[in-house]
Amino acid sequence: MRPSTKWLAEWAGDTPRMRFQVKRGIRIGEEETLDVNLIKHTCSCNKWQLTGMPCVHAIAAIRQCRGQVSNIGATQIT
Repeated sequence: MRPSTKWLAEWAGDTPRMRFQVKRGIRIGEEETLDVNLIKHTCSCNKWQLTGMPCVHAIAAIRQCRGQVSNIGATQIT
């Protein structure tokens, strides 16, 4: 199982549908939640901003878009 499949991305309610709350439930009441913005290429874990490559949380959000986002990360992978 890939690490990004362990995370559940939920749309945060913005109009362009590019902001997500990404969660992983370790135990009931001990849920870890991170914020991902696919337009700004940011995640609250800060790995995307530091490395320039989408983190597992961002990848989970991109998967939630089901291919609607074709160029996420394209500028970073050069």
